[in-house]
Amino acid sequence: MKLDQVEDAFFITSFYHQQGEGHVTHIHDIFVEDIYCREATAGGIVVHGFPELKVHDIYFRNVTIEKAEVAFDLRDARNIVLEDVSIGGQAGPPSWVQ
Repeated sequence: MKLDQVEDAFFITSFYHQQGEGHVTHIHDIFVEDIYCREATAGGIVVHGFPELKVHDIYFRNVTIEKAEVAFDLRDARNIVLEDVSIGGQAGPPSWVQ
């Protein structure tokens, strides 16, 4: 999938802007693959769970987000796996190596 400009490229939450209180949702086993996003004006990858029930087992593979205000925002989440994920461009060798 190709996205142009979005607010958040990925926003996975059971606690939407602190309005989910009292409605704990079990979010787990999500697999995201082959995604390109030109710009996320807020967050690249946002995952929020509850302290008592964490969002878990979320897999991102082959994801490119060219530009994001905030690359990651993970709260009450565990086992978030990134494979071939780039946010804001690839890092090169340290400048002292060149």
